[in-house]
Amino acid sequence: MKPEISIIVPIYNVELYLRKCVDSILAQTFRSFELILVNDGSPDKCGEICEYYKELDPRVIVIHKQNGGLSDARNYGIDVAQGRYIGFVDSDDWIEPDMYEALHGLITAHNADIAVCGHCEVQDEVKLEKSFTHQVRVYDNAHAFDKLLEDTEIQNLAWDKLYKAELFSQVRYPVGRYFEDIYHL
Repeated sequence: MKPEISIIVPIYNVELYLRKCVDSILAQTFRSFELILVNDGSPDKCGEICEYYKELDPRVIVIHKQNGGLSDARNYGIDVAQGRYIGFVDSDDWIEPDMYEALHGLITAHNADIAVCGHCEVQDEVKLEKSFTHQVRVYDNAHAFDKLLEDTEIQNLAWDKLYKAELFSQVRYPVGRYFEDIYHL
């Protein structure tokens, strides 16, 4: 049976953070997902850590590839994703246990293309407070695009969203660019 969500984690040189990241994903209250770990040629022990989790949980898929950068790693994950929806988690981050349950509930309840959540930043083990509301807002494409351009309520980040997988049928992250979450001509 296909998973409902494909969660893609591009990995490079994050040996110190990777276990916390993967543990937070595997602890999700939403259970119908596959976890795609893309080891982007990491020179540390990330590859071994990925293999450990692959043996631990059948939902974990591991891809080992030559280093091509963040966008290339995300694209590899997209290419093998089987879920109806796609989410991204950066390998030095961790997520709340109900993140994907909440996002999936919103995206399906509103038949949306994308669901977005808030996030907190942590610096030196201290949570930096972010002001965000738990109020649900639904935007059409034009208003959502305006909010994205403002980069406040909806930010130009890949990892705080759940996307319909079909959005990636013709679109990939531009390889070799910084700020790859934002399209530049």
